[in-house]
Amino acid sequence: MNPPLECILKYKIIVLIKMKDKELDILLEKWSNAKSKAKELEDKCEKYKKLVEKIMDKNNKSVISSSNYTVTKREMTKTSLSKQNVPKDIWEKYSNRVCYPAFYLQKK
Repeated sequence: MNPPLECILKYKIIVLIKMKDKELDILLEKWSNAKSKAKELEDKCEKYKKLVEKIMDKNNKSVISSSNYTVTKREMTKTSLSKQNVPKDIWEKYSNRVCYPAFYLQKK
């Protein structure tokens, strides 16, 4: 019988808290490398998307297909409010504040 996931995660957190500087450096280096790879992949995806969009625009199509893939282009709309454009009482009444952790990894 396997221990509950919460127990495994708590154990891993305790182990991570007791990490030595060198171990922490290795972990942060892996994170940094993963972030770099993710950025490279995001850039490639954006490049391919723009090429596909050019093909669609040139052919005046919103759907294109190959033997294995189909791409559909849709116009999406997002509605938002800017604090500067709304009376203070309305902003205070209807705005939502969301808190979340943010991590900033920098190489020294």
